[in-house]
Amino acid sequence: VLVCVLVVAVAVTTAAVNIMHDDARDDAIASQRQHGGDIIAAGVSGALARVNAFPVMASTFMGRANRSHPMPQEQFEQVVVQFAKFGGDAPLLTSLTMSPYVNHTERAAFEASAGVPLQRWAVFNPRDLSAGVKEVYPPAPYYYNVKLVWPNSVRLRYLLDADITVVNPHRLAAINQAVELGVPVAGGAISNT
Repeated sequence: VLVCVLVVAVAVTTAAVNIMHDDARDDAIASQRQHGGDIIAAGVSGALARVNAFPVMASTFMGRANRSHPMPQEQFEQVVVQFAKFGGDAPLLTSLTMSPYVNHTERAAFEASAGVPLQRWAVFNPRDLSAGVKEVYPPAPYYYNVKLVWPNSVRLRYLLDADITVVNPHRLAAINQAVELGVPVAGGAISNT
């Protein structure tokens, strides 16, 4: 009888320990899931705050009296690096361009101020921008010539003084949607599709 009681006691104790172990494991997993969810939510919240700041940043650039020379490259880089961190330690953007909206009636004054005619890409190769060919932009209702780039690399400097929307209809659609709605719209990476 004593042996049966001990066997039953050991079985009950083992079952209780297993249940406690399973409960502890389940609690640890739930805690890790909650912690991971909190980290993701904080990251998304930070990114959304930065995306919501796009109109403020855009208004800052567009509100400048001289859009052909909105700010020195060094100052633009400082603004972008801080903006691109999305509240974290490292920039999360790979590149950013600033292209002011210029309508046709502003074209002559803009070109005189910039010292170069408005241009577009006649031949565009996103893998080798130096192989691209720019041409004077024919009359159009509006233009988005790139005036500032980040990072200020040799590769991205080829984008300066040319309208990149003509080579990427998806980017142009996003820009038009942003202008119409007055809210930020993601345009995606520069590509030839």
